[in-house]
Amino acid sequence: MEPILDEKLPRADAHPLRKPELTQVNATLEVMFDTELNSVAQEAKAAAVIYETLAEVLLNPPNDRILSDVKHVAALLDVSEFDHDVVDEVLMQQFYDCMFVASSSSFVPLSESRIRSTTIVGGVRYFGPPEDINSDHVLKCYRVMGFDYTLLSGYLLVIQALRPDSLASELAFLAAIAQAEAKAAAYADASALYYRSWRALFIEHHLGCWIDQAAAVMHEKRNDFFARICSLAAAWVALERTTLKVSR
Repeated sequence: MEPILDEKLPRADAHPLRKPELTQVNATLEVMFDTELNSVAQEAKAAAVIYETLAEVLLNPPNDRILSDVKHVAALLDVSEFDHDVVDEVLMQQFYDCMFVASSSSFVPLSESRIRSTTIVGGVRYFGPPEDINSDHVLKCYRVMGFDYTLLSGYLLVIQALRPDSLASELAFLAAIAQAEAKAAAYADASALYYRSWRALFIEHHLGCWIDQAAAVMHEKRNDFFARICSLAAAWVALERTTLKVSR
């Protein structure tokens, strides 16, 4: 685990969800075909947009722009399950239920510590503690890279409830890392490799260790729009594993 906490690694200087430069995924994904960028910068820029989109949908009540962005990411990953979604009262209620109704039997706490430490006793699922060695390590990673998850933009009550290892926080962190990599790679800066290493290591030791389980539990408990968002995130992380050559 030491390499990911190497103080020699450059610090990320971008919080893409605080002051987003990218607002429309369908437009921004065209960067992959921008011949003015090298292939590493193209790939990192697209990854940043996708991570940002997945984080944003978990930080804000649904709206037409966010849903459009989600549909474009889904299309990129050849996922059709979002084609017929619309922003309506049902979707809005799913958002509030997913984020705030902890007393519901269908509630799933989308954070690494609570999902990775899940146990099942007598057929009953018990989620793990809100803090553990994994969430502590996530926070250390943020501090080394200069990333402050409390400064993310979004619905106030969601932001106030965020934890370092919340799914939205980890996705936003990877968006920041990928964005920093893209900026460095665009100028052939050697630091791009460090950012890419961070991206791979954080997936290997954190997000990649629990996103599949989170998606499975969400479908077991809820099987709604946000369960499909978790599955979309899992599909993207699986692709990242291949791109970045991350081991399981």
